[in-house]
Amino acid sequence: MDSEAHAVRRDSTGDYERSRIEKKMAETNRYVCTVLDEARESLEKLNWFTLPVIKRHLQALVEEIQTMVNRMEAALYDKMDYEKVRELCKKTEAKLKELTEEKKSLAKEKKALKLETKVLKGKVQSLETRVEELKEVIESKIPNYLEIYLNSTNGALAEEDIPIVEVSQ
Repeated sequence: MDSEAHAVRRDSTGDYERSRIEKKMAETNRYVCTVLDEARESLEKLNWFTLPVIKRHLQALVEEIQTMVNRMEAALYDKMDYEKVRELCKKTEAKLKELTEEKKSLAKEKKALKLETKVLKGKVQSLETRVEELKEVIESKIPNYLEIYLNSTNGALAEEDIPIVEVSQ
């Protein structure tokens, strides 16, 4: 018997009840129903002699219930938020998949357009060289036509007799 630490014997019902209550309150995974049952038991034991002790005990139980209910509400909100985020994630993943497929198709189209651009550049270069060749031919032939005309008119040109040389493009 440890009389210095406790005024009441260890085996007394009051000490036993106190240790039982402390153990229950120390448990981490208690249900609200369990705490409410404990509050009901305390109310059954309520009398004029136990009023101060049970009042403190009930205050602690009410605080514990409030804490548990707050956690439950927070968990419900978290669950709702989880569902919203999950739906948003599904939509985002679907959009990402769609955009990835579109990116692949655009990459293929880009490759095709690059090849077509190279082909067209080659055609443009060949047409430019052909135009240069035709310019040289035209420039070399126009003076000859002018000489022939001048020779046929004996070097005299009237304004209305100026030959018009049209160059097609």
